[in-house]
Amino acid sequence: AAKEKESYGLTPLHAACLHKAPFEVVDALLKAWPGASKKKAWPGAVKEKDNRYGWMPLSLPCCHEAPFEVVDALLKAWPGSVKEENSNGWTFLCKVGHFNWHAV
Repeated sequence: AAKEKESYGLTPLHAACLHKAPFEVVDALLKAWPGASKKKAWPGAVKEKDNRYGWMPLSLPCCHEAPFEVVDALLKAWPGSVKEENSNGWTFLCKVGHFNWHAV
């Protein structure tokens, strides 16, 4: 079930990050499918099969004020995700600044 995707490519990990799931849920999903941290989702990601567009799981918690432990787990799962751009050309740090998020 951890590898299921819905029509826009959202994985359970994306959904957990979108809905402010507790660390234990995010940690369990990462253990079940560590590769989910590298998946981009939303229309651009589905349309472009090469996974260049969309939103990384890491870019979602800063919009929703997730606990630091969630962000830490996502960073440890794939440190390179901080360099990935979403469909707007924003990296994780752009999102942190835009949303004035202080948990990082």
